[in-house]
Amino acid sequence: MTLHNIVFVFTELSSTGLRAQEHGDPRHRDCDHRTVLALVIAYVTTRRLIAGSRVLGFLATAPVAVPGIVLGVGLFLSYTRPPFVLYGTL
Repeated sequence: MTLHNIVFVFTELSSTGLRAQEHGDPRHRDCDHRTVLALVIAYVTTRRLIAGSRVLGFLATAPVAVPGIVLGVGLFLSYTRPPFVLYGTL
């Protein structure tokens, strides 16, 4: 990923270029700040620029990974418990 790619996404890409004109709304600025924060975290963890970059990568991934695991376990338990035992019916 180069600086040219980042400039292209934020200025020339049609889906982000149209939204960039609506910067009056504070929600859009907040999304931009989160995007830049995610970009910085990804760069730091990939290049291992600071001590503890693996921990930073884990903390950035945890809000996505943990609910997925909980949802998967919940679905498994709901399919294998009575009154509707759906496991093995296909």
